[in-house]
Amino acid sequence: MELKTGPAGITVFLLGEAVLIALLTHEVIRFRILVEQREGVKAFVLGDYGRAVELLGPTALDAEDPEYASFYGAALLLAPGDSHNPKRAVSVLQPLIDQTAMAAYGMAMAHLRGLEVPYDPARAVELLEKALEKQLFPAAQVDLGAAYLHGLGVPADPEKGFELIRQAAETGNGFGILMLGRCHAGGWGVPADPVKAVECYRQAAEAGSQDALYELGNCFYYGFGVPQDRKEGLRLLNLAAGKNVDMALNQLGIIYLDGDGVEPDWARAERYFRQASRRSNPLALTNLGNLLLSRPEQAEEGFRCLEKAAAQNEPQAVCSLGVCYAEGIGTAKDAAKALECFRRAEAAGVEWAAEEIRKLEAAAP
Repeated sequence: MELKTGPAGITVFLLGEAVLIALLTHEVIRFRILVEQREGVKAFVLGDYGRAVELLGPTALDAEDPEYASFYGAALLLAPGDSHNPKRAVSVLQPLIDQTAMAAYGMAMAHLRGLEVPYDPARAVELLEKALEKQLFPAAQVDLGAAYLHGLGVPADPEKGFELIRQAAETGNGFGILMLGRCHAGGWGVPADPVKAVECYRQAAEAGSQDALYELGNCFYYGFGVPQDRKEGLRLLNLAAGKNVDMALNQLGIIYLDGDGVEPDWARAERYFRQASRRSNPLALTNLGNLLLSRPEQAEEGFRCLEKAAAQNEPQAVCSLGVCYAEGIGTAKDAAKALECFRRAEAAGVEWAAEEIRKLEAAAP
């Protein structure tokens, strides 16, 4: 082939070089985006949801593969702090629930927490089953197992729940191993065995579960399944809290609120409760709400915290909400609403609700 050396030939050569550079640049950018997306999925699997949002956010919605968008939406739902964005999460996940298992799983979590959609365990179970129909999805299998353990959206069947969780754990999934430990700890579908629980928590931590650090911290702090070692327990709880594990943050709040093994520090406890509440953790919202109710200038904020926790069916929050209505703390007095809350809490097993019902009924005209 003869090479043209005139002006036209130079132009052709330069244009060809420009096209080649453009194509190479495009491929480099495309490769970088693909790496970031895969790293984002990896961060999600390891429970680092904030990092997953950071990596997936810029490009996930433009990707040809809806899986990346689904992981992004679920990360927005589960991430702590400023990365937690349930409204955007639901807008991303809702259109994809028939396409990907992760989208169905994410929307199940939204319904279980009442985030931007109604609290609806039955709908959550439907979505978890949909996720499992699409692929073997250990996280969905574990949450479905938990629903059967506790009768959330389905009739309680602890043995079936335990079996689902055991199968997920056998895949090496950290979440599955963690939940298997919780079953052994609580005697859910299997006889209680604290030592086996600790073994599972150790394995789950090795598999990358950050929540397992919280469970191990609790075990050492209170001497459950291992000799009590409060120094090691506090170290593990702080390690988990540093990774934004909301249950660890809540537990540290309780420890400093009660002065259990440490100097009481209510200001520090409040900070922990607030940080844990950013992901709408119902226990942290309940603890924060009850703490704020003790301060007249913050009683309304405390009432709102309890409302959010009660919307997730947290029994203690429902009962505390009844106290607010009965005594006019943070809201107007309303005996009918108070009685409704106390009865709801009593049905959920809150023992002190019965006494509150008796007092209200005795005071009724």
